[in-house]
Amino acid sequence: MTKALETTWGDGRDLAIRETGLDPDLFPEDNPFSAEHLLDPDNAVWYSLAWDVRT
Repeated sequence: MTKALETTWGDGRDLAIRETGLDPDLFPEDNPFSAEHLLDPDNAVWYSLAWDVRT
């Protein structure tokens, strides 16, 4: 799981840099969130965002 998070963070960072054209230094190279934090429903911002899109 940790390796997958590292890989997807880097891929997402690269995509964000390409899509926004912003300075790469604005995007953290290392994922600031732990797997536990991301999987904790109390911290699941993505769930809230996905719910807002569906409503």
